[in-house]
Amino acid sequence: LEARASRARAVANEVGWSGGGTPMLFNISTDPRETDDLAGDPAWEPQLRALLERLTWHNSTAVPCRYPPVEPTFDPLATGVLGPF
Repeated sequence: LEARASRARAVANEVGWSGGGTPMLFNISTDPRETDDLAGDPAWEPQLRALLERLTWHNSTAVPCRYPPVEPTFDPLATGVLGPF
């Protein structure tokens, strides 16, 4: 099992995927509960590689999130109200 995860991480590194962790791949047609991870299976490596390359491209073109600064008075747990408005 660890060898399969290691292979999946190696493919992710080769592609340049920066999603973190170990990639997982499931065939939801035959495994709808996602119990059999196919990411490290050599037979599924072309599909894993193609999907990771596509995700890497999408991530490279994505606009980063810009969250507003934290407003300390806007804390319903501390103040009991959802505000200020």
